[in-house]
Amino acid sequence: MRDGAGGHLVDAAQLGQQFGGGLQDLVAQAVALPAARPPAVDGRARRGEGERLREEILEATAELLDELGSPDKVSTRAVAQRVGCSSPALYLHFPDKLTLIYAVCEEQFNQMGAQIDEAMAACDDDLIAQLRAAAHAYVHFAVEHPVQYRIMMMDEVFGAMFQSTLAELSEQAGMTSVVRTIASAMDAGILVPDNPALTAVTMWAAVHGLVSLHLAKPGLALPPLDSLLDRCLDRFLDGTRPRTPG
Repeated sequence: MRDGAGGHLVDAAQLGQQFGGGLQDLVAQAVALPAARPPAVDGRARRGEGERLREEILEATAELLDELGSPDKVSTRAVAQRVGCSSPALYLHFPDKLTLIYAVCEEQFNQMGAQIDEAMAACDDDLIAQLRAAAHAYVHFAVEHPVQYRIMMMDEVFGAMFQSTLAELSEQAGMTSVVRTIASAMDAGILVPDNPALTAVTMWAAVHGLVSLHLAKPGLALPPLDSLLDRCLDRFLDGTRPRTPG
């Protein structure tokens, strides 16, 4: 039988009949035994806890990517062991490793978008300062998460999963704010009239190229990254500002 807390009570009469009446009085005083539960591992989610388990899997995968430095070295078994769940439980959320790595990197890029939005918002109404802040936030995030950045932007297999139309790209985290700011700068005469989304992609291409160079060639004797970025932005803005006659 069960007690009100979900534990198990020993049935004294049944045990007494099975093992002899002398045992009946003893087992009648038995206390409730707690129902078995899957053990927690370091406070992590137990199997069956749905969305929480999914987040724990993503967190563990991100940790392993940072520690091992390559998606090739991360296995779903290692992720499951770190979380404290079975491999089948992991596959209920992510059917294969490729999907799992994709989800981790996508989450990281959403965080980058949030940081870009935050950096731009801190610049008040200065549109050019907003664009500069967005570029610096992008670069800093990429440098702080080099493994995920390489996967998303420099790896042929994983990069092929991140394909968007220009319209879809303009609606992604971070990029929306950049496109909107460029459009406002064009309306204000600060930048020459053009397609705001294409102008944002041009800026992105320049910043991404700088990040890629930094990650692929860390031994190059170049000026500090922030200084190089400011120089890159100066050249971009020089080409997009209205030309003064004469």
